Amino acid sequence: MRSTTLLGLILGFGTIYLVIIADGSLAYFANWEAFVIVSMGTISALTIYFTPYSLATSFKILFRLFTERQISDANLVELMVHLSRKARRVGFIELFQTTKGIGIPFLEKGLMLLADGIEKDTIEDILVQESETIYAEHKIAERFFRTGGSFSPLFGILGTVMGLISMLHNIQNPQAIPAAMGLALVTTFYGLIFSALFFKPIAGKIHNKNESEFQKRKIISEAILSIQKGENSQRIKERLTTFALN
Repeated sequence: MRSTTLLGLILGFGTIYLVIIADGSLAYFANWEAFVIVSMGTISALTIYFTPYSLATSFKILFRLFTERQISDANLVELMVHLSRKARRVGFIELFQTTKGIGIPFLEKGLMLLADGIEKDTIEDILVQESETIYAEHKIAERFFRTGGSFSPLFGILGTVMGLISMLHNIQNPQAIPAAMGLALVTTFYGLIFSALFFKPIAGKIHNKNESEFQKRKIISEAILSIQKGENSQRIKERLTTFALN
């Protein structure tokens, strides 16, 4: 998932950059005033709109989007079946100790609960609550970036209005008109770029990641409870495969 996110950003911004370079108009598009109006305006609006917790959560989820390990449902099922077999051989405590750093925090927490000898109902409640908390955090981040995608074009329009006002104010000074016109047009360009190539795609990516990982957490929760009951590995695999298909 992180590779496609980076690839999409590189392709999008790279294509626009190459087109601008080919046209020989890089200096015209590199307008720092327009960039500041759109970027700082959008950040300011988001800071006003969201709570400090929502801001911190959104950037935390963004960081995870590029760094967190991803695993397919099929591979996750195979991993859980492997862990179920290992649990029957070595026990819950050694299973937890030998799987530390596996790179899936939710799974590590489930294995820790097994090692601590927590009762089934309590484990289920803890995992459900943890899963719902993670889901809610992703929804906050999704709304944050989707809202940013709505704000940035507005600040692009604001920059356009500012440029037009400046142009009309300096109508008697022809030398000042090109700079004002540049601000008027380039801010709209930046606003659209930020919205179409960053904020809204990131919001969509977080949404897809959230739904996918919610399904994976269901698989992990079901596997943890089945392992605790000492169910047969083949039976666990059949049940988890059904979860993955759904």
